This record gives sequence, structure tokens and C-alpha cells, in this order.
Amino acid sequence: MLRDVLQHYGQSGQTGKFIVNCGDQPGEIYLVSGIVAHAEIGVLTGDAAMCEMLGFNGSEHEWVDAVTPRRMTMSSQVQDVLLRVIQMQGNGEFQRIKSEAEKLHAVKSVPESDAAYIIRLNISSAEIEPFGYTIRQKQVRVGRNADNDLPLNDSSVSRRHAMLIQNYEALLVRDLGSMNGLKVDGQPVTQGLVRDGQTLLIGEVEIQVSVTKVDPIIED
Repeated sequence: MLRDVLQHYGQSGQTGKFIVNCGDQPGEIYLVSGIVAHAEIGVLTGDAAMCEMLGFNGSEHEWVDAVTPRRMTMSSQVQDVLLRVIQMQGNGEFQRIKSEAEKLHAVKSVPESDAAYIIRLNISSAEIEPFGYTIRQKQVRVGRNADNDLPLNDSSVSRRHAMLIQNYEALLVRDLGSMNGLKVDGQPVTQGLVRDGQTLLIGEVEIQVSVTKVDPIIED
């Protein structure tokens, strides 16, 4: 069953995606280091998409190794997602979300995949003069060593402290086994999403995250 395979791949820390065939409608579930990072099927994304795929009788699935989503909308352990799915199926929330999504589907808008985002970090600490850094690549390795993509010369920062993964309008942050950890808006995390206006602490280094959306130029 898909549920059992998801749990196995999550526990083993796999990165890749499941292609789930639910009749005529294929869906996708992405894992990044065993964490559920994105799910979509039809007009549904996130937990609602997981509900749709896990609730379909007779679905078939295949695994594609080492691929990541263009957009990460989730950051949850597989077991946590499965528990939310059970709750949504039981309290009727899934049907409400699905109905609303289908109503909105007819509204035309610029596809999210055609939009661009500029993510800028405003960085400061007691040991570092304030400076700005613009994310210009998919993954940014952060640490005290000078060979990191974003070196932070602060004693609270480990040599290899964290990875920042660009995710459209947010950053997926992942601790690399540091001594002093990560916090998002004051809450300790080992992995999570950081969005516009939120504060990321890497050790004692404060990083204010600013996201600007740049709409695509549509030619006549």
C-alpha cells in the first residue's frame, strides 16, 4: 500500500517523488530527506492532495529517485501527514477544501510557475556587521568556514551549520548537525520553511527574510 511505502521511504530519509495513478488523474508526492515537501493532484495540493491520493482505492504508484519539487509547499514528517489525513477525512475538512478548490479552478491567473521571486537576507549579530545577501542559487550552504556559499564569521555558528534551499516564495532550511541549531521566529527547528517577514536564527546570527515577487513579462 502507498501508505506503508511512504512510511518506509520517510524513515529511510529518501529524496525523490512518487507518481501516483488514481484512475485517469496522476498525482505526485515529493520527499526531501524523508520529509514530505510537496503533494499535488489535479487542483489539490498539500494535505488535501495527500487525502485524495491515499483515499483512492486501487491506486498504483512508482518511485523516481533523487528529484526535488520546483515548489515546496510542505515540510512534515510522513507520520504527521498521515495523522492529519485521517483527521481531515473524519471531520469533513477534506471535502470542504476540495469543493472550494474546484470552484476556484476556473479563475484565470498567471501560473505560479511563471512567477519569479527575489529572496534577500538581512544578516546581523553581535560579532558581524550587518550586511545583505541575495539568494542566487538553488542551494546555499551556510557555516563559519570560508568555503561555505554564505560564510558567517560568528563563534555561535558551526563550520557546516545549515542548508538553505530556494523554494519560490520561501526557503527550506535544514540543520546540518550544528551545535547551536536553528530557530524560525523563535521556535527551534531542524528543518522547516521560512517565509517573507520571518526571522531565522543561525546560532546567534539573526537573518531577516524578505521576499519580492516579480511577475513575468507577457508579450503580445
